Amino acid sequence: VRELSFKPEFSAAKTEINNELKDLERALKFEEKAVEALVAAKGDLDLPDDMAKLTRGAKKGKIIRNDRGRGVYVNLSGIELSVPSIKLPPKTLAQAMGGRAEPAALADYYVARGALEEARTLAISLPEADRVRIERKLEVLKGGEAESAAEAAYKDMLPLIRTRQWKSLREKLLVFETMHAKSEFAVRKLPELAAYKEFTERALMPPVVKAFHTRNAKLLADKR
Repeated sequence: VRELSFKPEFSAAKTEINNELKDLERALKFEEKAVEALVAAKGDLDLPDDMAKLTRGAKKGKIIRNDRGRGVYVNLSGIELSVPSIKLPPKTLAQAMGGRAEPAALADYYVARGALEEARTLAISLPEADRVRIERKLEVLKGGEAESAAEAAYKDMLPLIRTRQWKSLREKLLVFETMHAKSEFAVRKLPELAAYKEFTERALMPPVVKAFHTRNAKLLADKR
């Protein structure tokens, strides 16, 4: 990312890129200190669900040492397992630091880890410059999340189209309209979604109604 800031086409964003890198560095330093504090406490760690699958059901391990800055080692009935920092719950690291956490650094860490609600709550009590900075980040991320959610909802409908599940598709379309209609993704897909909706309504139309519409359409065509 730093290399991009030196390219002419990114010169206008150079300051912003450098600021983002500083924020990220602050978040990483917080994480390093928090992991050290977590190891020093030598307490128990609840394992993430995906890692618990590798331990034959064991969901808690004893923290024994630092994994050279990459995370922590836990002991599970005599077996050592490395848990990467990215798998450690943000709240766990925040609690490990206690009152020693620099609020702005913690907010940057929450943003970097996607703990947006925690970042939003913390931002309220930050000095104005940091509060504005964090809230601006959250607004950008919120927009990105909305677009990602709209795209995911659209992709969720595609198998229903391929398998001709018109009733389920109609329900999904109604939910999509309610939840994602204002997204840029939905606006781009508007003609396609309108066509799906029209086709679905026709496919689910009772035979007697379908026959009525077909007859009326023929009568109108004959009058032209």
